[in-house]
Amino acid sequence: MRQFKAVLDVRRLILSTGIALLLTACPLRAVEKYWIAHEAQLIVVGTYHPGLTFPWFDGWHLTGTIDIDEVLYGPSLTGRLNYRFVSNWDCTRPYWPPPRIDGICTQKGIWFFRLAGRGTWIVANGCGESGFRFLSQRADFENYIRLYKH
Repeated sequence: MRQFKAVLDVRRLILSTGIALLLTACPLRAVEKYWIAHEAQLIVVGTYHPGLTFPWFDGWHLTGTIDIDEVLYGPSLTGRLNYRFVSNWDCTRPYWPPPRIDGICTQKGIWFFRLAGRGTWIVANGCGESGFRFLSQRADFENYIRLYKH
C-alpha cells in the first residue's frame, strides 16, 4: 500500500510540474513575438527591394531599400530608407552561394528597425532574421505599440 501511494505521489508531482511548465510557457511566446517591436526605433509598412550582397569579416552583408508606405512608430520618414542585414558566418550556413532575402520578404509587410548610423537602418533585434512580419499581424503590433511604445 505504501508503495502504491508513493507511485501516486510521483505521478501527481509529474503532472503538476507539467501543468506549471505549460502555464508559464504561454506568456513567453507572447513576449518573444513582440520583442522585435520592443527593440525597434522605427516600425514601418513597406516593400523591400534587394541591393548588393557582399562578404565581410562578420558575415554576408545584404543591402537594399524599403519603400515606405506608412510609419507605425518612430520618426516620420517618407520615400525610401536604406536597409542592411548581416547574415553571420556560422557552421550551418555555406559560404557560397551568398544568402538572399527574396520571396516572402519582397511583398509589402511590417519592418522593424533601429538606426545603424549614416541613414542606414538595421533589423531591430539583431537575431539573424530579416525584420519582416506579415501584414496580417498588423493589428497585434499596432495594439502593442499603442500600449507600450507611446
